Amino acid sequence: MRPVLVMGLGNPLMGDDGIGCSVVERMTREAGVDADAEFLLAGCDLLRHEYRMRGCQRVILVDAMLDDQPPGTVSVFDSRHLHELYGGPSHPHHLSVAQALELLDLLSPLVDAARIRLITVSVESVQAREGLSPELGAKLARIVKRVWREVAERPAVRS
Repeated sequence: MRPVLVMGLGNPLMGDDGIGCSVVERMTREAGVDADAEFLLAGCDLLRHEYRMRGCQRVILVDAMLDDQPPGTVSVFDSRHLHELYGGPSHPHHLSVAQALELLDLLSPLVDAARIRLITVSVESVQAREGLSPELGAKLARIVKRVWREVAERPAVRS
C-alpha cells in the first residue's frame, strides 16, 4: 500500500457530480507505476472503502460541491473542519462526507490515524447526464494539477 490514497467521489452518470472520478481517472493515467500514491474511484459510498484507507498516511478525497463559487473553483479542507462545510444530514438515508468520516473514526481507529483532506470542486448543477459539462471539462487539467500539488505536499508529522 502506498502512503497516499487519492479517492474520487461522486457519480459520473450525474454530470458534474462525477468530477472527483474524472480527476482520479486522469491522475491514474498520468501517474505511471512508480507513483507515490494510490488512486481509487470511490463512487458515492465512502464507507465501503474503509479497508483501503487503513494504514495510509494521507487520504485525499476529491468531490463536487454545489455552492456559490464559480464552477471549477477548488477548495481544500482538513477533515476536522468538514462539519462546518456540510452541516446536518439532508435525510436519514444520506451521510455527508463529514458524517461518513466520523463514523469511520468510530469503527476504525486505523483510518483516523491518516491525515484526511477533502478537495472540493465547485459545480453549478448536478443532473442526469454522462460526462462533465463543457465548462468544467475545460478546467479539468487545472483541477488535476491542484490535486497533484496536494499529493506532493509533505505535511508535518502528526503527534
